[in-house]
Amino acid sequence: MTDSLAQAVLAGADADVLEREPVPDRYTAAHLRVEDVGVFDGVEDKDVRRTLHVGDVPMPELAPDEVLVAVMASSVNYN
Repeated sequence: MTDSLAQAVLAGADADVLEREPVPDRYTAAHLRVEDVGVFDGVEDKDVRRTLHVGDVPMPELAPDEVLVAVMASSVNYN
């Protein structure tokens, strides 16, 4: 994360500073790809490492009733 919003979050900026920062066009995320839909149909060994990808994705446009949350850590439970 090198965009100004991420830098402000990491620096502990106040809400009034954060709301003035531009939202990035792209970000790094764990994501699935549409071409992987159904890849585990009829397969006993469903290893999510085959379909869980980490990479650059576009920022979706936020609706008026949505918010942007800065996630600093997460995990995936695939049991």
